[in-house]
Amino acid sequence: MKTVVHDPACLRPDSAQTAALQQIANDNFFFPSAWARNIRISCDLLDYSEPVVFTNNLMSSRKEKYHWKSSGSTLSDFRVFPNPARDFLIIEYLKDKPSDQAIVELFDIKGDRVKSVLLQGRQNEVIIPVGDLISGSYLIRYTINGSVQKSSKVIIIR
Repeated sequence: MKTVVHDPACLRPDSAQTAALQQIANDNFFFPSAWARNIRISCDLLDYSEPVVFTNNLMSSRKEKYHWKSSGSTLSDFRVFPNPARDFLIIEYLKDKPSDQAIVELFDIKGDRVKSVLLQGRQNEVIIPVGDLISGSYLIRYTINGSVQKSSKVIIIR
């Protein structure tokens, strides 16, 4: 049996691909933007910190560009991608209040908790590494103040 060794340098985007990734990240919201940004981050082509989004229009010029906007009603939003995932999951969330205690838990098929992440702030994006998990189906559960808000199936592939 022949062993295949992957060279990380062969996965690094060239200058044209890097420019295309930058354009996608700048022009889009939601998934394509996040994927393009995360590819650049994983290839050490971008140092990135999550933007700080304030609720007051006078405090942030980026608020209009951010994909969650307040409607004045009670909001609770949660997204997980990519699915299926190979190396990481991206969790996007929005809580009603910054003081709400939110947690994301990942359970294997037997019901054992394999990952747990406390979600800070009102809205954000968290990257959860899953490279240490075996291929299979998992349940991801989003809980606020002890009450399950959403749960969904996530598939990890190798």
